[in-house]
Amino acid sequence: MIIGEKIMDFSFPTEITISDIVGLAGLFAFVLAVLSLAEILKRKNLVSGSTTRKIVHLGVGNIALLMPFIFSNVWFALIGPVFFIFFTYFTCPGSPIEKFKLKGVEEGHTYGTVFYAISLTILVALFFDPDTYNQRNIILLGSFMPLVWGDGISAVIGSKFGHDKAYSIFGGTKTLLGSWAAAFATFGAVSISCLILKQTLVVSIYIGLLTGFLTAIVEALTPKGYDNLSIPAVNAVVLFVLYTIFQEDLSNLNQFLSLNAVIAGLIIGATLALGSIALKALTWDGAISGFYFGVIILGLASWSWGAMYMSFFILGSLFTFIGRNKKSNISEEFEKGGTARDSVQAMVNSYCLQFLRFLQF
Repeated sequence: MIIGEKIMDFSFPTEITISDIVGLAGLFAFVLAVLSLAEILKRKNLVSGSTTRKIVHLGVGNIALLMPFIFSNVWFALIGPVFFIFFTYFTCPGSPIEKFKLKGVEEGHTYGTVFYAISLTILVALFFDPDTYNQRNIILLGSFMPLVWGDGISAVIGSKFGHDKAYSIFGGTKTLLGSWAAAFATFGAVSISCLILKQTLVVSIYIGLLTGFLTAIVEALTPKGYDNLSIPAVNAVVLFVLYTIFQEDLSNLNQFLSLNAVIAGLIIGATLALGSIALKALTWDGAISGFYFGVIILGLASWSWGAMYMSFFILGSLFTFIGRNKKSNISEEFEKGGTARDSVQAMVNSYCLQFLRFLQF
């Protein structure tokens, strides 16, 4: 495979279309409007700094969805992201010019917004194509939308509901619930993006589940402030490998997937998750992660894989109830504060199965 011919097409445009002009004008107007709104809200103390940062994070990032539909050449698609690398550098908390700093993005990592723009620029340069049927755009959106929605939602959910399961890693404090919120938000955003790019429902769900799985792990392990680089990078590498394996046609995944199995996985996974919460066999984050793993294993694999997962789940739940009174007296260090299993324990029970499932093709 010659990467230069397959991925990068930097030929200069021979003409400028109305769509290019309107698209660029609309892109700049929308981004500046979002930034202005965030700045006004922060300066008037109507919302917190973390809230305005997420408004920018979620609002600006969705412009990537429109790029394959409005720009006729990669150079036009790059103008906005490249401009905003410099714009965010001079307006971020680490700006060398004090008066240029925006209050709306002052919380969080010093150069987080700069990393955000850099990630989009690199992804557009490598994978953008004006042909919406070209599946390189799936790599573009499948790598960037996890950053927009997965990373954005994880902070919102984790900070509001996940304090009882907080953990520190590489200088940052994160939560189990936040990490799995990232998985589900990514799953939804990427699945919808794939449908917009004319993929079948079952392939869209597969790619959504894959990127959600990766995003949850990468978000949890990345040092504070660098997930704006690591999340798109890891997803891009994995999706590119998948794209290459299937001879640059991800629709070939259809022969390995069944929509009926995915629907069954959703129903069974939801039933087990809700039942586990009712019986106090799993915590909320444990139930959410168990549901996610269940959809992957039951929905994307065969019934034999599903039977193995069900066996692990049922046996684990039974052992949860055995000697519950004794367990409740054991120190929090060993039982994580209770007898219900959390997402870490649920992941230990099913991580190998789901990882092998994604590699099975």
